[in-house]
Amino acid sequence: MPNLQEAFKNSLIRNDDSELLNIILNHHTKIEEYIDIYRNNFYTNLTNALTVVYPTVKKLIGEACFDYLCKLYIKNNLPKKSNLANYGSNFASYIQSIKELKHLKYLPNIAKLDYCMDNIYNSNETYKIEIREDNISYFDDFKIKNYIRLFKSKHPIDFIYKFCNSKKQQIIPTELPKKDNKCKRSVKAV
Repeated sequence: MPNLQEAFKNSLIRNDDSELLNIILNHHTKIEEYIDIYRNNFYTNLTNALTVVYPTVKKLIGEACFDYLCKLYIKNNLPKKSNLANYGSNFASYIQSIKELKHLKYLPNIAKLDYCMDNIYNSNETYKIEIREDNISYFDDFKIKNYIRLFKSKHPIDFIYKFCNSKKQQIIPTELPKKDNKCKRSVKAV
């Protein structure tokens, strides 16, 4: 498999198909290995798209647990469009449905906040403030994002969000699920 992947990479990047064609034509590789490469790329690309939108969720539950959660999500929520900009819009509600994460009651709200922050960051919607003679000294063609979302939470998600995205934190790695399939995670301030 590593030889096949290296040959595939050389074919894509260097436009050198000779090694890849040699492997394919001489049947040095089983067809399942080709499919595994595409399957891995499929899951990796969609997991990366979710990682961009939900970085705080990933920090809270750890990379291994997040990757596992993404794989479950992807299997049940295939993209409907080739543009992945809004892929994962229902990730927060999906998290609520996972019984192994029920003990992290704040996690769906953190996911909502991550999603809102990503939407605000990527929004092209703006509106112009009216500049009049009486307020011209305060503004110089000032624009504000017009993508505002409000939602309630029973949990201190603002604190959790700020803590996870600050540089003064220490997160102890998650233990991967064993038989009971629960992700365990602890966070402590430094």
